[in-house]
Amino acid sequence: MFVGCATTPSSGSPEGRAALINTLSADGRFKTFVKMLEVSELDLPNDTSTLFAPTDEAFASIDQALLDRGLERTNRDKLRTELQFHMVPDKLTSAQLRDESSVETAAGYPVTVTKNGDRLLVGNAVVTEADIDFGFGVVHVIDQPLKPPKGYPKPKEAPKTRRVQPDQWWW
Repeated sequence: MFVGCATTPSSGSPEGRAALINTLSADGRFKTFVKMLEVSELDLPNDTSTLFAPTDEAFASIDQALLDRGLERTNRDKLRTELQFHMVPDKLTSAQLRDESSVETAAGYPVTVTKNGDRLLVGNAVVTEADIDFGFGVVHVIDQPLKPPKGYPKPKEAPKTRRVQPDQWWW
């Protein structure tokens, strides 16, 4: 099941979310992303998932005031949608990703997968480390946050309230 609603809580795996947060926290490179997961209270879309996780360094080019505003609880619905764009509701190793040209994210948007020699790109982000197991799926470390291109069609599932438009993403 794809979870594409920005305004409804996930019906996925709270245990998986806890395992993911523990794994990312123990690593130490994902403080911003962990805070986003905590503020959003978003569970994983399934019991096995793939997460594209930007490091703190990947967020360094984003204005801190903009990040802080995005992390306010009043922006939780938008934050959930943005996080869902970093999740795929299937466990996909880097070897499996290399066989794909795109994957559908939990937000309902596809993200392109490109092979360039030994490099693997997801959207415009380079996978800098792959296949970190967290018990409920895998994490692929990326060098920048993912977002759909401006003007990209809306996600497939209609939310119960106003939909977040692609040009309203805060990073």
